[in-house]
Amino acid sequence: MNKKPPFAVAVLPIIVMALVMGIGFGIYRYSVELLLLVVSFFTVVLARLYGTTWDQVSEAVSEKIGKSFMAIFIFVFVGLIIGTWMLSGTIPMMIYYGLKLLSPSMFLVSAFIITVIVSVCTGTSFGSVGTVGLALIGVASGLGVNMAAAAGAGAQEQPDSAVLLVPETAIARPDTMLIIHGEETAPDDIYGDTQLIIRTDADSTATDGGGGKFPVAEFVVPAATFTVASLFVRTPFLVHWREEAQKHLSNHGKNKTTVDNYLQYLPAAAPYLLYACGYKGDHNFLDKTILLAMSAATFAVLNNTLKFAFSEQRPDSQARNSFPSGHTGTAFMGAEYMRREYWNHNKWVAMSGYMVATAVAYLRIYNNRHWINDVVGGAALGYLSTTFAYWIYPKIFRKRERMHRQELLIRQQKKQQSGQMVMAAPFATGHCAGINLSYTF
Repeated sequence: MNKKPPFAVAVLPIIVMALVMGIGFGIYRYSVELLLLVVSFFTVVLARLYGTTWDQVSEAVSEKIGKSFMAIFIFVFVGLIIGTWMLSGTIPMMIYYGLKLLSPSMFLVSAFIITVIVSVCTGTSFGSVGTVGLALIGVASGLGVNMAAAAGAGAQEQPDSAVLLVPETAIARPDTMLIIHGEETAPDDIYGDTQLIIRTDADSTATDGGGGKFPVAEFVVPAATFTVASLFVRTPFLVHWREEAQKHLSNHGKNKTTVDNYLQYLPAAAPYLLYACGYKGDHNFLDKTILLAMSAATFAVLNNTLKFAFSEQRPDSQARNSFPSGHTGTAFMGAEYMRREYWNHNKWVAMSGYMVATAVAYLRIYNNRHWINDVVGGAALGYLSTTFAYWIYPKIFRKRERMHRQELLIRQQKKQQSGQMVMAAPFATGHCAGINLSYTF
């Protein structure tokens, strides 16, 4: 039964949202999407404490998501258009011919008319901004037109890094390297998952990837996956689909195995076993231990809080702690931890943890301990916990992060200098002559 909250509690979500947005975005410049997700989580927990059922929450969420599906589809198709236009060379072609055909004196009027036509034809202003709008900004830069006026804004935000302009209309290939300079740029192994490239330039370190920027996709994708999995807890037609999947995937409690109770820890323990065998990852022993502890602590807090908030009944008992799956989350937390440690060394080793984690997820369903949405939600939560730990770590331990960056630089220099080399040089003195030989291995 719903309890009517007092006025102070009713306004608490608004106060929390103002504080989180003011501090998180105003001071630390965190992503607005992540901050809103934190506020939403707080509001749902507060509603649960005052008797709001999950049926009411899921019904409201389902209704709003249903209304927003059309807008989501539009964004998806706009993204496809932008991506294909950039990869196929359409936008560079527009910039090339725009510089030839458009006059600086009539550029602003021409840009307005072109974007209006494209927006009306495609039905979306976002598509215009991401396609012809991007091309027109490039043309404006080439013609010397005021960028603020061309963008339709009163001010232009300064970029955080230098942009390499490709000559003529060359199209960037998949192996093109973007190098970002700056003393605050941290190594790729913390902020991204592309190939690590380090080089010195004065006193700065350059890496492949935008380390200083918030990795929106790495947080939004698992958060969205978890949200979808949570809809299967109480939404009627999704519950029915979940039960049908359980009939085909589960062994209904027969021939249960307990191996998943131990396998869940293997991905997190594997980097230490490899380290003991001399195969080191990106971080030293202390740093990797701190990162693992932060990942585990984050996951433990989120997992136990969400188990209490959802109170989903297990398929094989009356216990109400099914969603999300702790075993699966622990395994995927360790798998992502292992991937980040060894991705720059051996990708097969780095991804092996995910094979173990997938096996744990299946065994939780096979043993009839969890529903399919439980393991999906647990996997997303485990990945999210490790991603958060690797993102927040250099912001807390700044000195250790700088030491780690310097260690990676030295390691890269040694790698570049390694290899066999034979040098020979003749010499002659007043008493003897000969040849100096040098063999480096």
